[in-house]
Amino acid sequence: MRLAQELNREGINGFRALGRQGEIAIPELVRMLDERSDPMIAHNALNVLTGFDDEAVVPVLIEAMTNANPRVRVGAVIDLGYRRSSANGVVQSLLNRLADHDAIVRSAAAISLGKFPSQADLIVPALVVCLRDTNSSVQESAAQSLGCFGANAKVAVPQLVEMVGVLGSGSVAAGALRSIDPVSAERAGVRPATVMPSFE
Repeated sequence: MRLAQELNREGINGFRALGRQGEIAIPELVRMLDERSDPMIAHNALNVLTGFDDEAVVPVLIEAMTNANPRVRVGAVIDLGYRRSSANGVVQSLLNRLADHDAIVRSAAAISLGKFPSQADLIVPALVVCLRDTNSSVQESAAQSLGCFGANAKVAVPQLVEMVGVLGSGSVAAGALRSIDPVSAERAGVRPATVMPSFE
């Protein structure tokens, strides 16, 4: 008798093989995201959904970011970050997750927002607020993403300097500060990034 995990994997692979033809099942897969009798049902449904093209699934993933199951919310947040979709509502929906009551969701949202550098004006202020989050993982995720915005995130420099003072020059905050403002980083005792020698 085959294990349930093996059957689940085969089902997911089957949907991936179907490609766009499998999109007919999206409404049922969305229904399965609310399944509470077995957490793996929602997990597997989300795995199938993330295999579909942006046009078919981005609206579904935006809705999934408000699902009662935090694992579903995290999965949707991460996938939308990887997609870097410019569809209406994606960035704002990710910003909304920065206030999620689950710290893992907030952390995932902070990381995903770092993948939209063209929207610094909207995202950077929200990430700066996250540097004061009560959860250290959320703080680090926000710092990491702020580093992705380079000089466009200079408003974060004072708080990053403060974090470096507490966490040290090997912290995520130090790396972000180096990317945003090398001069301020040096003053804070952050060494320049080490460049590995090339053997090409």
